Amino acid sequence: MSYTDDVKRSLFDATRSHWAEFSGFLRACGSVKGEQFVFWSREATLARYFFVQLKGQGVRAKYLGKHGGYGRFPRHEVVLKDAGSYLRKLHVLNREGELISVIPPQVLEGEVSRRAYLRGLFLGSGSVSDPKKNYHFSFRVDSKSFSESLLSLLHDYEIRASVRRAKQIYYVYTRSAEYISEIFALIGATKALLELEDIRIIKGVRADVNRSVNFETANIAKTIVSSQRQIKCIEALSRRVGLLNLPEDLAEVALLRLEYPEMSLSQIGENLEKPLTKSGVNHRMKRIMALCEEMGEEIS
Repeated sequence: MSYTDDVKRSLFDATRSHWAEFSGFLRACGSVKGEQFVFWSREATLARYFFVQLKGQGVRAKYLGKHGGYGRFPRHEVVLKDAGSYLRKLHVLNREGELISVIPPQVLEGEVSRRAYLRGLFLGSGSVSDPKKNYHFSFRVDSKSFSESLLSLLHDYEIRASVRRAKQIYYVYTRSAEYISEIFALIGATKALLELEDIRIIKGVRADVNRSVNFETANIAKTIVSSQRQIKCIEALSRRVGLLNLPEDLAEVALLRLEYPEMSLSQIGENLEKPLTKSGVNHRMKRIMALCEEMGEEIS
């Protein structure tokens, strides 16, 4: 079972059923075929769930089981007969018996209906990637006008989404973990929301650790390069004038650098007879490097 199916199953709750949820679901995965209305799902449990719910409301429905689809992704179809009046009441069809082209205004009148409609859309045509792998949430819709209507509804909740077209299908999607969390909260996917937040925390900690490690690694590399240049300079001075002939403060720093090439400037300062700050050690090291330049030594 895919992650999307797992999230959808967590939303099955007959006691919470709302007309707007049925409206969103049937609009998302339904179509008019002659005198009949057909809806489908690649998840058998989902198709049967809505089949049972609709039968319970007195709608004439027939469960066809696996019907159509392809390969490992068969479609589980349900046919509704003589359901035009019911579907118009749910604002799935317009007066002409066609699928509505935008989210119906009646849905937007109340907070409960808005959330239920979004939940229905997700159950009908939503998809979400396993957040352990990546962040991606999308609604599949069949027209530009409906995609724009859905974008507007999400925008009301300050959720930024984009639209991608593939042939005659439009995908309203987001790759933001923050917005996916907000959508989970809106549709009532509490379990998925808590799991996502846990994963975000773990990924955040890992990212912080990686940044810290990378920072430390860069600093170590920088220290090594600087140390190598300083040692070359000190060795040149040793050959030319002898380190003991340098001013005492410079000689002390030079000898420590030769003995402990891995030390940072701060550590060298801590090990001086009279401890010195990193800035103070750096100042002395610059004076040592300047002596090399005065003698014409090229230290790369």
